[in-house]
Parts: sequence; structure tokens; C-alpha cells
Amino acid sequence: MGEKNSQLLDSLFKNVSSENELMRIENVLQSNNFTIYL
Repeated sequence: MGEKNSQLLDSLFKNVSSENELMRIENVLQSNNFTIYL
């Protein structure tokens, strides 16, 4: 992934308030053909 995408994901995860929110974001990204390795 590019540097810009990494910064975007970092800022997303910093603003995640709960594990459910993280799972929701992950599902949205996967449905848009992104893959997240945690």
C-alpha cells in the first residue's frame, strides 16, 4: 500500500471507538476490495 493509504488507515483506527466499529470499517473496506492485515 502507498504511504497515503497507510496514513488514512492509521487515522481511521485512531478514531475507532470500539471493536464493533473496527469490524464495521473492515467489512466496508473488504467490500471495496481492500485487504487489512491486523
